[in-house]
Amino acid sequence: MEQALKVLSLENELIDHLAVFESAQKFYEQRFNPSHLSDEEATGRSILEFQFSHIRKYGNPASKEVLESRFVDLSFLPPSSEVGWLIDQFRERYARAETEVAIESIARRIYKDSPEDVIDDISNELYRIRESIRERKTEMSSADYRPALEHYWETEESDSVTYGFREVDDVLKGLKKGELVYVIGRPKRYKSWMLMKSMVEAQKAGAKAVFFTLEMDIPEMFQRYACMASGISWSAFKNKELIPMDMDKMMDRLDKANTNSEVSIIKPPRGQRSVHSLKQIAKEHGADIVYIDQLKFVESIVKVKAELRFREIEYINEDLKDACSDFPIYLAAQFNREAANLAEMADLSKIGLSDSIGQTADVILGLHQTEDMRKSRVLQLGVIEARSYRAAKWELIVELSQNSNFRVTGAV
Repeated sequence: MEQALKVLSLENELIDHLAVFESAQKFYEQRFNPSHLSDEEATGRSILEFQFSHIRKYGNPASKEVLESRFVDLSFLPPSSEVGWLIDQFRERYARAETEVAIESIARRIYKDSPEDVIDDISNELYRIRESIRERKTEMSSADYRPALEHYWETEESDSVTYGFREVDDVLKGLKKGELVYVIGRPKRYKSWMLMKSMVEAQKAGAKAVFFTLEMDIPEMFQRYACMASGISWSAFKNKELIPMDMDKMMDRLDKANTNSEVSIIKPPRGQRSVHSLKQIAKEHGADIVYIDQLKFVESIVKVKAELRFREIEYINEDLKDACSDFPIYLAAQFNREAANLAEMADLSKIGLSDSIGQTADVILGLHQTEDMRKSRVLQLGVIEARSYRAAKWELIVELSQNSNFRVTGAV
């Protein structure tokens, strides 16, 4: 007898997941709100509320057998989706619907109420929606001290991913799960290359990396990766000055690089660049580290007017910090125009888009290069802000015309 094809719907997937112990526990731990389900999904809401009540009363979700005896008209099948993806889908759908209603309601007041009141109400309403879909962490009490502290002490530095420079790793101890890290610089100051340098060195160490190129096209970003991973001159490659022996060397070295691990360079289309979407793509690729180039092209699921873009960036940064629980995230952003002619590296006040970068990130690295430094192929990389690490600054030599590399020549 042919097996009927399963129709994928959010409610069906929810019902099936709620019969899986780990999934039901995940919904509860995330403080998933049953109000995020539509009126047409009343069955799913009933089972969800039953499981939440069971967890509160007995400490664990009800088994599949208990659910089948309680909801006799339902069949619980193995889910075909990942539970984190499903939670994100419900939250994103809810956020879009609520935002549309809020904007329509406030739009009717634009010509009746004062602009200040309307703007305040927009911000407050979007904040309410944003808070209602925020990913919630499990709680930890003082009684959890032993496993929490033992886990920290047992965590090896080898579990971290390299910044690409031994000298930087010595200070910052590598990129670690739970950390949100920025590299900030003016345009054309090697931000993308800094991410690429980390990815190439991480691949050598066996880490699986996902690189989201939201600005440049995939072919050019992949060409940069190929040159850096193989130690071939970027300038000679772009000018098509490589001889056959150079191309053979490049292919051979890329073969060897791919025996260590696989990296993926991805450019999601516009409309699919929310943190939730990027996180799901990275998880599907089994990422150990995620790179995002760059922040201004990441999309918020809560949409606001262009002049309130800083609000979106706040929401995005909060989402990024939540997503770091699965892997470290290293991304690029820009200093504003005021930093263009500074003789020294800019500080937090010169970061563009939003103050939330300084408030949310665990580590912020800055890139500084005057025109004279550029002519001498010298670049400065420094710690602008870090929660748990000391300030430091390094001088780099740019070797793109030699072997597509950056080399630390010393501390500044």
